[in-house]
Amino acid sequence: MSEPQQLHAELIEMSRALGDPAADCVILGEGNTSARIDEETFWVKASGAQLPTITEEGFVRVRFAPILGLFDAEHPSDEMIKQVLLEACMDNKAEQRPSIEALMHALLLQEPGVNFVGHTHPVAINAMAGYSPMKLSAAALPQRGYRSPTRGCRWPGE
Repeated sequence: MSEPQQLHAELIEMSRALGDPAADCVILGEGNTSARIDEETFWVKASGAQLPTITEEGFVRVRFAPILGLFDAEHPSDEMIKQVLLEACMDNKAEQRPSIEALMHALLLQEPGVNFVGHTHPVAINAMAGYSPMKLSAAALPQRGYRSPTRGCRWPGE
């Protein structure tokens, strides 16, 4: 198995684990995963693909440069973002759209040592967020073996 094939297999395994209903990390398969292929490209979950049952076809290979270029745009419109995401696609025979959250994944995959990104929309967190504007402490992440990618994040109005 080639290195890209191995990465793809690991990405599928991670995605299915995060999407496993027993883990209670996602609502209706929501969440996104990605993996760096090389310095210029990465796979990201296609819009509409479901984490629990995802296959190789559930990912889109995209180029970093056009997506990261959106961070330099002063006020990118929704249409501009959609267009850039489609133009960033490589070998997209199925004409899939990368998740809109590909921007966040591209940014996080630029961090040293980060080759995979998985984020979910956990049921418990969504439930709490629906009841009050809670602040969830990133300080708890290292205690569970996770690293917080947030630096200098502030809540609106702070």
